[in-house]
Amino acid sequence: TEKPSVEQPDEKWSNETLTATMSETDNGFSFTFTEEQIEAITSSNSDKVTLSTSNGLQIQISTADFKKEYADTLTVGISLKDTKLTFEAKENEQSVILKDFVSILLPKEMLSTDLNQAVVLRVGEKGFESVPHVVTNEGIVLKTKQSGQFTISEKAISFADIAKDPHKQYIEALAKRYIVQGKSAAKFDPNGNMTRAQFAAMVARALDLKTTSSSTFKDVKGMWYENDVQALYEAGIVFGIDSTTFKPNATINRIQAAMMLSRLLDYVKADVENVNLSSSTFKDVSNLNAEAKEVVTRMQALNIFAGKKDGSFAPYEQLTRSQKAKTLYNSLQIAGMPYFRKTII
Repeated sequence: TEKPSVEQPDEKWSNETLTATMSETDNGFSFTFTEEQIEAITSSNSDKVTLSTSNGLQIQISTADFKKEYADTLTVGISLKDTKLTFEAKENEQSVILKDFVSILLPKEMLSTDLNQAVVLRVGEKGFESVPHVVTNEGIVLKTKQSGQFTISEKAISFADIAKDPHKQYIEALAKRYIVQGKSAAKFDPNGNMTRAQFAAMVARALDLKTTSSSTFKDVKGMWYENDVQALYEAGIVFGIDSTTFKPNATINRIQAAMMLSRLLDYVKADVENVNLSSSTFKDVSNLNAEAKEVVTRMQALNIFAGKKDGSFAPYEQLTRSQKAKTLYNSLQIAGMPYFRKTII
């Protein structure tokens, strides 16, 4: 059955500012874009469309994600009840995956949780999943590229074997957000090595990257990390050993991790232009190629990798699970990827 055109009242939309007030429904709030509105968006020099609700929720969508085919077919919906949030972006009732992140503001006046402890999680088919967000004095800003159900949680997660680990705080912060996972409920194995596939899965979870494409690499097809590796490959964050081989079970070393995290910063367009990249002080990077040297310098300048006590970087040394948690945490902070508090509440 063809979906009827949904017209929004004229006073709810502004062609000049690309802002609108969403209509209230039985399940929350909704807005369907008309042909005139899509035309205004696609011909505008503005970089975002802002939808607001009468109770203070706000959604910002990149204008680059709109196309003419969305006229009378693209509907955005939102609902917040207690700690449960539902967001929908659908074309003809089918969920769409957007290229840029949608920002969703949840004002603190609507939240019943302790913002000092709150994190946002996606409710996935197999349990909770991480989703980028930031907590500030104003509330929570959630970032997503697709429809989903989310929950606001205050539950802390820790592991018995990290009690004396120097990176305990980073491990717990990432575990609470379901970016890193333990070997079991009580064991993290902080000194264990990490494979290329495990590292890729962590980064994909942190960025909430998804894909519907089949794998480029033959040696990851059918594996639990297939979609994570492919999503990072499409984002330009990981590459294979060759055009069809990824070597997912090979342990990742420090220079490989540094390269991946540097591409993460590039992917999110992190503002690192003012960082001093004059030269690295590590004594063992002279034999690296030009690209690797630049990455190591960048990682040191940003304090993502601090190096060894003897002044070396040790590019080919294995990266432990504990060290990986610290470097990923620091990268997400610098990248401006919203996960952690920007202010003290």
